[in-house]
Amino acid sequence: MLMLAAAVVVLVAMLMLAFAAAATRAFMLLLRGLRLQVLVRGSEVLNDVTVRDAVYAGVDQLAEIFSNGAAIAGTVYELMPEEARQAFDSADVVLAKGQGNYESLSGQGRHIFYTFLCKCDLFTGRFSVPPLTGMLVEENTGMPAGENTVGPGSV
Repeated sequence: MLMLAAAVVVLVAMLMLAFAAAATRAFMLLLRGLRLQVLVRGSEVLNDVTVRDAVYAGVDQLAEIFSNGAAIAGTVYELMPEEARQAFDSADVVLAKGQGNYESLSGQGRHIFYTFLCKCDLFTGRFSVPPLTGMLVEENTGMPAGENTVGPGSV
């Protein structure tokens, strides 16, 4: 029975990965005509998409894919490969998905749009929203994180 439960967990994780990669690809189809670059996890962590997952979902047909160089639930600029840093620094718009990216990238003086669900007390308290509220937050250069909230709701 334990093996069956483990197989179900693996299947659920695989479906979550496939959904995340497919959702990214669908979003990018809406942005046709733009030069798109996608930063993914350096290796498997939680249910985040890796280069392999993104290629499997066809994201490479719509965008240039970069690894963030780390197996952590976030993106630490200093750990990113040079090629990924150059892409990040030259981007006109940066959209970072997930609480981990918000926690690891905010407050560094960059202009980034963050989208995430407020899943823990720290975030629901910080943004004064109920649990699992979808957020879109704009952080402008020189402005503290959280002061430019575009708004809670489904994102």
